[in-house]
Amino acid sequence: MDVALRSVRRELRRPRNLVRYLRKSGNLTLPLLVAGPTFVAAAYVLAYVLTPDDRVSVEFHAAASQIIPVLLLVLAVEGEAFRWRISRSAVTPAVADELQADERFTRFADGQGSVSDALEAVLDAAVYSVRNVADALVRQVTALLLLAAMVVGEVLALVPLITDDPASASPRPVMAAIVGGFTGVAYVAVTGSRFASSD
Repeated sequence: MDVALRSVRRELRRPRNLVRYLRKSGNLTLPLLVAGPTFVAAAYVLAYVLTPDDRVSVEFHAAASQIIPVLLLVLAVEGEAFRWRISRSAVTPAVADELQADERFTRFADGQGSVSDALEAVLDAAVYSVRNVADALVRQVTALLLLAAMVVGEVLALVPLITDDPASASPRPVMAAIVGGFTGVAYVAVTGSRFASSD
């Protein structure tokens, strides 16, 4: 197995194979741009843009100051959205086990397959690992941005309650925090998985 891996590594260093690796990893990681966490960010931005600055009352801020903490709790407890995790990297034994299970690589290691097939198996395993890391990173960054937005929204919802003046704070970040929080909760409910999953 080690001899086969060394042969494939030598082959991987060739420029044309590196280009194939980059193209393959791009094909798998680009779909993350339309993944669930991106919908959360898009919902936040859309709510911010569409919320009018006028027609706001103290009751709106009072309701928002109660809704945002509930959404934070749901995301923190049920979705585990704010727990920092990174998935496996390409150098773990799990990737080596995946390679040993790949028929293309085992045929090459046994002296029966071609190095190009083994190279494809290594590329697939590496791309899958890169995709896992990229997915975890996108989810974590989105979750942390959502946390920051919801904290800002909560603080801005409390300002008019303290000053008894509804115009003392903009309703836009408050409404955007609520919509982003609801979108995050909906994502957790629909996918049935942790928002910041490392799997």
